[in-house]
Parts: sequence; structure tokens; C-alpha cells
Amino acid sequence: MVRVRSTRWRACAVLVAGSATVASCGDGPPAEPYAAIDFGSGRPVAVDEMRGEAVLLAGWATWCIPCERELPELDAFAAEADPGLRIIAVNIDAAVIDDDAVAAMTDRLEVSLPVWRDPDGALLTHFGGAMMPFSVLLDRDGVPVRSWNGAIDVDADDFLAAIASALA
Repeated sequence: MVRVRSTRWRACAVLVAGSATVASCGDGPPAEPYAAIDFGSGRPVAVDEMRGEAVLLAGWATWCIPCERELPELDAFAAEADPGLRIIAVNIDAAVIDDDAVAAMTDRLEVSLPVWRDPDGALLTHFGGAMMPFSVLLDRDGVPVRSWNGAIDVDADDFLAAIASALA
């Protein structure tokens, strides 16, 4: 099933297939500013600070079983990826989930990706996410080019093509 929905920044075609939803987005202006808290330093961070690099914001939560499978795969992909791509693991657990639980999961999974905390779940509302894991890919100009509701297959041709497009 294909639906087209309009957002503040452009129109996206959304394909619902099984449990995963994939959005393919056309050219448009940069996304509205999105910010979170850097987990390591506790300082505010924003996607705008990474203009010039393609950015994959990979939303996850400690209660999300598919996230447990996806995070290590994204971490391994990031280690081999083009240096112009930044992958950020955005934790959307509510503030009632303490930092120790977030750290315990990333430690257990041996994830070395940068981690941002987004206890308000703004990633989902900001970019139109519907489920976890949820990821959005921004090109070098900060324009959202693709989003995924559900786990990403880092070996899939469509994922690799989206990354190549965002880096172009």
C-alpha cells in the first residue's frame, strides 16, 4: 500500500510492507531544527551542527527488541562507512528511564556509536515516525531523504542506495 502524506518540509511516499514502513522523500528544504542531549557530555546537540555530512538518526529504546538487533549492525556499518556519514543512536526512552539503563544497554551491545538522549520522543514526532526502531537519513544539506519505521537491513540495496544518495 502506498500513501502520500505531506509534512512541514515536503511530501513523502510511504510504503507499508509487513511490519516495516519505509518512507522515501523527495527534494525539499532542510528539516526544521532537531536537537537532543549528547549522552556522553550532557550538552545540547543539534543536527544543524553536522551540515556538510550525511546523518542517519537511528532512534531506539531500551525496551525495543528489534533495536537490540539493529544497534550492533549499525555500529558495524558505521565502522566501515564513508567518513562523510554520521550515524547517531538516538535514545527515546522517557526521562523515567535513568542513564544507567541506557548505558547498560549500549555497553552490553558493545555499541560505540555516539548516543543522544531524547526523553520527549521528539525524533518520532519531528520526522513522522510511527514505531521503534525509527531512523531518518538526512543528506549533507540537512534535507531528510529517507526514513524507516522498523529495523534497517544494512545489507539491503535500498538502504545502501539511500546512503549513497545522501552522500552525493
